[in-house]
Amino acid sequence: MRTAFAISAMLLMFAVVPQLVSADQRRHVAYVHRHATRASHMSAAAYAAWFHRMAPADEYFGRFKESILEIRNRLDAFDRRSDADMRAPGTRRALDNLQDAIRDWKRKYPLDPWLPRSLHRLHRDYQRAGIG
Repeated sequence: MRTAFAISAMLLMFAVVPQLVSADQRRHVAYVHRHATRASHMSAAAYAAWFHRMAPADEYFGRFKESILEIRNRLDAFDRRSDADMRAPGTRRALDNLQDAIRDWKRKYPLDPWLPRSLHRLHRDYQRAGIG
């Protein structure tokens, strides 16, 4: 009940003062709210099964032990690069290391709902680098 109240309070704040939050933050809160609302109608066992398929933020993946937050931050950094910067010599190696982490994440949590978007972004970054 507290979680639903906190999410509702955040949504109200975002509606009243929209310039305080970015569009990405609003999408994230909407995603959390949608799943929290859905989860409130589930039994405890169903919720545990649904929640168990998501990778925890404090688990590390790949050879360089990256968390899902680090993976997302690195994808964001690649998205901010220009097309010329994406064709720089070290980009392929950096993308390969990121791919290693995402593959490990996919192997351990194949049903994680954040995985498809991360894989799509990685594929797009490979294409921008002229590799895909």
